[in-house]
Amino acid sequence: MQHAFKWPMWLQITLLASYGVGIELMQGMLPHRQASFADFIADVLGAVSYYASYTLWRTWCGKKYG
Repeated sequence: MQHAFKWPMWLQITLLASYGVGIELMQGMLPHRQASFADFIADVLGAVSYYASYTLWRTWCGKKYG
């Protein structure tokens, strides 16, 4: 997402978390699925861990090759 849009990281994580809420709400409406707060937390932690590792990688590459 950071390559497609030049938005601040907090906004991108908020949008991804909102997407996770939408998915959980839709799953709650299906008879054979259930919504789970733990799945939502996993979605948010996945987005945060991606951006954290991306930031660390860019910082490390900048120090090594900069």
